[in-house]
Amino acid sequence: MKLHLEKLLGGNRSEIELIWKREGTAFRIRDSAQPAFDRHGRVVRIVGTVRHLGAVIWDSYAGENFWKEQAYDHIDFGIACWNTAGRLVLVNRKFRDLHGLIANSVAPGTKIEALVTMIARSGEVMIDGPRHKWVNETLSDLKNERSRDHRLADGRWIEASTIHFAEGTILRVHDVTQLKSSEHSLRQAKEAAETANFKKSRFLRAANHDLRQPLATLKILVYSCFGVKDEEKRRELLHSMDVTIGIMDEILGSLVQIGQLDAGRIETRITHFQLRQVLEPLAIEFRPQAEAKGIKMGVVASCETVQSDRALLGRILSNLIANAIRFTETGKIVVGARKRDAMLNIEIWDTGCGIAEDQLEMIFEEFHQVAEQSHDRQRGLGLGLNIAHRLSILLDHDINVRSWPSRGSVFSVSVPLGSIWKSDLGEPEISERIGGEFLDVKMLVVEDNEPLRRTVCDMLDGWGVQVTEASDSEQAIALFERGAYHFDLALVDFRLPNGRAGTDVLKELCEIAGREIPGIVATADNDPTLIKQIRAQGLPVLIKPINPTRLRSAMHHLLYEHGRDLLSHDH
Repeated sequence: MKLHLEKLLGGNRSEIELIWKREGTAFRIRDSAQPAFDRHGRVVRIVGTVRHLGAVIWDSYAGENFWKEQAYDHIDFGIACWNTAGRLVLVNRKFRDLHGLIANSVAPGTKIEALVTMIARSGEVMIDGPRHKWVNETLSDLKNERSRDHRLADGRWIEASTIHFAEGTILRVHDVTQLKSSEHSLRQAKEAAETANFKKSRFLRAANHDLRQPLATLKILVYSCFGVKDEEKRRELLHSMDVTIGIMDEILGSLVQIGQLDAGRIETRITHFQLRQVLEPLAIEFRPQAEAKGIKMGVVASCETVQSDRALLGRILSNLIANAIRFTETGKIVVGARKRDAMLNIEIWDTGCGIAEDQLEMIFEEFHQVAEQSHDRQRGLGLGLNIAHRLSILLDHDINVRSWPSRGSVFSVSVPLGSIWKSDLGEPEISERIGGEFLDVKMLVVEDNEPLRRTVCDMLDGWGVQVTEASDSEQAIALFERGAYHFDLALVDFRLPNGRAGTDVLKELCEIAGREIPGIVATADNDPTLIKQIRAQGLPVLIKPINPTRLRSAMHHLLYEHGRDLLSHDH
């Protein structure tokens, strides 16, 4: 102390730590000071600060009272201290707050074993297994200075750790609830990312496998077709190519829809509309496919009004009907509806292979296929039911299934009934919001076969297309000469009356309009030479009967991808 004063009086800055004793208690303080001078350089005063460094020395007479609670009550974690005899000499306010159920039972002199046992019996800590085992494990961790996390009954988490030193033991208890919550969130995010990564990997493997198989088949068919001279055999090969391309087209369409669902890019638009506005286009689309397999398909007309998103409901039913056709080899498929209180159940009955009871819960999962049919890769990726299920969740529509193995199945979609007075009867049919945006597209259809032209025009109208039809080249040319040539697309039959070729008529229409009109050529003639000649003019070709999926693909490509090379998209 004398040296400290001499330095200050000599005009130098000085700092010293001192021990100050009071009532048997010793405190460590730090005195930092420096002199102040007058204008003649003489020390006139000394200024500085004295800082309390906390209680670090205890008089031996004080014994168990050398810890003072008030020195630690401001610390933001719990502190409990034991002396060298193993008796409790201090718990601060935070410790009592964290262990509220035993706070009033903690007394000076309590052994650490007794405190841990008291906590175990209080029920404030969640204990798995026998209580004595938890006590022994906790004491072992504290003895060996291992940190230990405990979950409290109120949902909080605390971390307990000990420090042993010459004067005794300090137990530190810290509230780590927020940290645990963050860890839980991070773990959930990690698990979600791993799950997404796993699904993506499975998705890519399945897509790669299912696309490679029909592609390999197509290569073989194309190679075989080159050397075939028999016309009947050539037709069989071309038909097989058509089926194979249809499989690939369906797979790619499903992948696009799954991608849009995963990205959350599909929004619902609930309106009131008559169910027939959805069922009639579906009948037009799927009846030819069913008949091609020798299956009878019946759609029971319904004028009931429902509340839903017409496009998305149409997609759900489309996938369910396609699934019924895919897994039905003989018999029939019936689509109808029946009231159930304030709901309308739309049902799809089939006489297919059926589904075992233990698989009913799994059929709506991605890539799942009925076990008995999973070897048949022509069944596709197994995404149709998953897409229908996920769309039904968006719309809050329940999908139910009943099935009888080897006898058939019935899928039903429960839709709220609507009010005819709230429906917009003038609203165009829109059932392609997912597969393509054709609303208000202007399209010319030139086809001399009246039933076929009517069927195609009804289907296009159901997609929201504004259709203008002509039965031959003369009608089409007359339309253009009257100035009605503002069309976005044209679908023309190759063989028109009076020996006119659809490609020549399309070229003449473009000349009258003074601009190129994207066109699609339809023909019942699948002669490879003819198809090659049409494609050489940069026109996509559709073989009759026109496949709706391939027509959608060709229209979407011409309208939105601004390309004319559709050789890999149409057959």
